[in-house]
Amino acid sequence: MFDSLRYRFAQRGLQRLAKAAARKRRVHTLDTATSIQIVFDATVEAVRKEVLDWVLELERAGKKVRLLGYFDSSKAPESVPSFDFFFRKELNWNYSPKSQKVEGLLKEVPDLLVGINPKGVVAVDWVVLMSKASMKVGMVSGHPNDIDLQIDLPEGSSVKKFVSELRHYLDKIITR
Repeated sequence: MFDSLRYRFAQRGLQRLAKAAARKRRVHTLDTATSIQIVFDATVEAVRKEVLDWVLELERAGKKVRLLGYFDSSKAPESVPSFDFFFRKELNWNYSPKSQKVEGLLKEVPDLLVGINPKGVVAVDWVVLMSKASMKVGMVSGHPNDIDLQIDLPEGSSVKKFVSELRHYLDKIITR
């Protein structure tokens, strides 16, 4: 019962934040963006591997990429990943992160923010919502948000499928 009440408070908080979200919007594609932030649910190792592979590809293309992963566990992972992360112990009662790594990420204003959150984790959606990125793209979520482009994928789709769809739709955007 407490968890469902907590979740409803988190939903309300996200709704208020989404209404009050103020940022300078600008359309970007993967070609026009020079700085990219990726916020993702890093709990599953296969997802981490696919995201890291994509990051290497973006860095080879000359993009400045910053990662922030969320681990749905009460303590840090045994093997320390090569990216910034936060975990369940660093969440407030309403699922909002209270991590210095999150605060550091939110101080930056990237050209493009990509939210990879297939399970709809509230903490990941909170970080995506609070970002001041010029353009935000992500997976469809049941939570309130201010994402500029949402991509709806079938349940169980891989990160590779998401990236493929992301490229497809962003390549159709004409920037001026």
